[in-house]
Amino acid sequence: MRLRASRRMTTFSLTCLIPFYNENSRCVSVLEQLTKIAEIDHFICVDDGSTDNTVELIKAAFPHVRILSLAKNSGKAAAVRLGLEQIVTTHTLLFDADMHQFSVVEIRAGIRTIQIDQKIDLLIFQQKSDPLLSKLLSTDVLFSGERIGKTNLLKAACQQPTIGYLLELTMNQFFFSKKLQVHIAPLHAKNYLKLQKWPVATALKKSWQLFALLRSEQFWEQRRLLRQLL
Repeated sequence: MRLRASRRMTTFSLTCLIPFYNENSRCVSVLEQLTKIAEIDHFICVDDGSTDNTVELIKAAFPHVRILSLAKNSGKAAAVRLGLEQIVTTHTLLFDADMHQFSVVEIRAGIRTIQIDQKIDLLIFQQKSDPLLSKLLSTDVLFSGERIGKTNLLKAACQQPTIGYLLELTMNQFFFSKKLQVHIAPLHAKNYLKLQKWPVATALKKSWQLFALLRSEQFWEQRRLLRQLL
């Protein structure tokens, strides 16, 4: 058994892709933790048209991290697509730049799961620290930005028309509709609240967009399919 697992792992390589927009020191804090993970071979951060000093902070603290930039703020989907175009490793870890209090041990466990069983096409980290309502609605999985996937499949998924404004629902739809192998793994982590990051008007707009997605047919169909995995 150990020999077979070792042979599988020789074909595994991993890039961490972090899109960001005006995340300032939050992105640096994420990198401080993720760069401790030896299983990650490369890091790519994609600047989605930031107007603050996030790029300068990353360059100063992590000169080995590759930074790509969009000329203007074009949304997470565009940033992720740009990053994926440059990735040649077999797998990609997608990670949000505003995560905090997350468990590096749980991320490494997720990576190990895919190393051992490379039949898994997508591993989604379930946000175990989310509030009860999120767990009841399954948004702790369906909306999770933290996931590891086969790079070629993520590239194909991200070429699909975006569902609402949420890239994660678009990726879910691709993997579920093609009946690809999806695995769920736990991750204790927290996101900053929208009001902690954005002006009130912007935060309210994004919250309303999210509420609209919760009423969509795609969301409820994905929730039904997800419950068959759990």
